Amino acid sequence: MGRKRPLTQEEEGDDTMSQPRSRPPKRPRRDDAPSSTSVNHIKGKLRDVTRTLERSKNLPADIRVEKERALAGYKLDLESAEREKRTQQTIKKYHMVRFFGQSYPIAFHAFKCYSDMISGFANQDCVHRAPESHTKT
Repeated sequence: MGRKRPLTQEEEGDDTMSQPRSRPPKRPRRDDAPSSTSVNHIKGKLRDVTRTLERSKNLPADIRVEKERALAGYKLDLESAEREKRTQQTIKKYHMVRFFGQSYPIAFHAFKCYSDMISGFANQDCVHRAPESHTKT
């Protein structure tokens, strides 16, 4: 290997080479707190407010009213979040049914042909042939 070349006077006075590289700014972290529309998060808030109202008998009136309003709001949020969750589950289920439904008629037709051949009925529409061990003799 060769030797490094000596620095020129301009390069010796240049401080940019001696500075460490600047890293690109980090992306902000995703908030690890559950979203406010999460059913379990809303249930937790609802339970906390309920316990606060039950346990503190001598709570100031303005704070009690505020907590009761929050309780009513959380109940409405819980209903809407559960409704949304059921909707998403229904959408997922319908998508699966549509996906599996595309291959169902072919599989059902093949099953029907094989079962007809095994039982002794001849079906002209069947393209599939039953294995030799399943035919009646």
